[in-house]
Amino acid sequence: MTKKVLALLTLPPPVTGASKNNALFFEAVKKRVPDAKAVDLSGGGVAHQRGLKYHIKRVAINVL
Repeated sequence: MTKKVLALLTLPPPVTGASKNNALFFEAVKKRVPDAKAVDLSGGGVAHQRGLKYHIKRVAINVL
């Protein structure tokens, strides 16, 4: 019987919290099922990769 595993996870950089747990979980799955696939459901880029215009707009929306 062939095992097939598809993990639907959020996989931003695994530093703390759920993303770290997801990374650890998937590493454990990969050890047992080497051809397991992960589908990253995390949002687009992280805030520190966005430009100055984006942050000024967000401040204006939330503060002013």
